[in-house]
Amino acid sequence: MNLELYIYRMWQNFTEKGLYKQVEILQMKEIQELRAQIDKADEKINQYLDKRYELVKEIKKIKKTSSLPVQDKGREDQILTKCSNEHSKEVFKEILKQSRIMQKKGL
Repeated sequence: MNLELYIYRMWQNFTEKGLYKQVEILQMKEIQELRAQIDKADEKINQYLDKRYELVKEIKKIKKTSSLPVQDKGREDQILTKCSNEHSKEVFKEILKQSRIMQKKGL
């Protein structure tokens, strides 16, 4: 028996017995479990962002009364240096941008 025929028969056996569907179901279950973990991580991220923005509001008050500039490039660079990868760095750049926007409102 040649290899192509062998592979074809194995595939036929695999699909006829519903094994393909079982594998597909297991993969979907794994995806759902991973997504549940992502949902938990997202919830924590959201909580931390809420806390961060509350702290930014406090900094805004201090900067306003002290006439300090909104942007502190040194502080931003310090934060970005701590990022473990480029994706995290891009997310933090957006967080910092939103923090500046919050501080500029009402200054």
